[in-house]
Amino acid sequence: ITAFYTVWFCDGFDVQNGTVSPGGSVREDTVVTVTCSRPNRYVLIGEKKVTCQFVEGWSTKPECRKCGKNLFCHFISL
Repeated sequence: ITAFYTVWFCDGFDVQNGTVSPGGSVREDTVVTVTCSRPNRYVLIGEKKVTCQFVEGWSTKPECRKCGKNLFCHFISL
């Protein structure tokens, strides 16, 4: 009897105006952290921590959106 286990990988994804760590292709069950490169100008919409899931791929893909009239940043510069 031959048993084999396939390791699932998720392709790295880019977040506009943000960074993903670790970047690039990662194994299943790896948790990546998404941060916006300029937190005083961009706010993260979605989960900060994203998991690579078997077959399904990324649990969610957050994005960094520019602050403006309709979107307030949590960071307030003094």
